Parts: sequence; C-alpha cells; structure tokens
Amino acid sequence: MRTASFCRRGQVSVETLLVFLIFLLVLGIVYFGSSRIVGGVQREMDMTLSKKSFNEFAGKIDEACLLGEGNVRQFKTEGRNVTLGVEINQIDESGIIYTSGNFSDMATTACEINIETDTGNGFQIENIDGKTLRIS
Repeated sequence: MRTASFCRRGQVSVETLLVFLIFLLVLGIVYFGSSRIVGGVQREMDMTLSKKSFNEFAGKIDEACLLGEGNVRQFKTEGRNVTLGVEINQIDESGIIYTSGNFSDMATTACEINIETDTGNGFQIENIDGKTLRIS
C-alpha cells in the first residue's frame, strides 16, 4: 500500500514539473515574440518622429526665407539628434540635407544657406540679409 501511494505522489510531481516546463516554454516564446514587436514599433516611431520634425524644419526654413531680413525661427527636434548638410542645385536653389537616425531628406529654399552648427536637437534659423539663412 505504501508503494502505491509513494508512486502516486511521484507521478503528481512529474506531471507538475511537466506542466511547469510547458508554461516556461510558452512564456519564453511570448517574450521573444513581443520583444521583436516592440523593436519594430520603436523603429516605426523613430521614423515617424523624424519625418514630422523634418516637415516642421522645412516649413521654418521656407518661412524664414520668404519673410525676409531679420526673420528668426526656432526649431527643436522630436526624437534623435539631427545632422544638417548643404547641397547647391543647378537652378539657384539651396538644399538642406536633414538626417536623423535612419531617416534622411532634403528641403530646398531660394535662399543661400550658411550652417554654423550642423548637429544637434535644436537650431535657430535666421534670415540675415534677405537672401541668406544662417542656421546655428
């Protein structure tokens, strides 16, 4: 009689361990899957914030250029730091290359561009003589 009871307790322990092992396996699969989803969502959020910031930046560049001498605009990025570069087109337009994380785009303007600070999370855009923008 004792051996039957002992075997029964042993069987319950093995079954409990097996159920616990399956639970841990399912938990690991869920964790792995959710971490990949979170990473993808984070990349999409970074890209969306960078695009939004670029559109705001391009708008401020246009405003400062069109409104003439002495016009100043402040710009603060959302998300990662921004790196700026200048490209001069053949049709008398200047292009400002805006790079943030994996996002890069170019804003064009009729004004000449003078970049004093090319990396950061905030810039001042100033029209200094009616046809030149200083970005600092």
